[in-house]
Amino acid sequence: LCTSDNTCALRNTSWLRCSDGSNVVGSWAFETGTGRYDLKNCPTGYSLVKDSAELQECRMCSINTEYILNPDTDSCQRCPRGFICFGNDTVVPKIAGSTWIKNGRVVLLTSCPKGYRLSPERSVTDSFIN
Repeated sequence: LCTSDNTCALRNTSWLRCSDGSNVVGSWAFETGTGRYDLKNCPTGYSLVKDSAELQECRMCSINTEYILNPDTDSCQRCPRGFICFGNDTVVPKIAGSTWIKNGRVVLLTSCPKGYRLSPERSVTDSFIN
């Protein structure tokens, strides 16, 4: 979908280009069996969304408030309080010495440096140091 005029760029005469000259995000392929275009993958910082054959897009993750580890299979995740996020797979711990691991589509806090503790009342996807 072209955000400039809400038209489908796959139907434009200049394939995958919007009327304002911008390109549609992602890698697309024409499926001869269905006669439709299929979104195959998205770049870093975008989540591949396929609500239906008519509604496929690479949805950009919010910079500073979300992260995404794998754009082709994961959805944008809320940035944990103990992290600085950039809307892509780059995440930086706010507290030096804290230990985080990638666990599937999320990052989890596993240990804190001396003088800090893991707050048990938070869910594992919203781990933070206090």
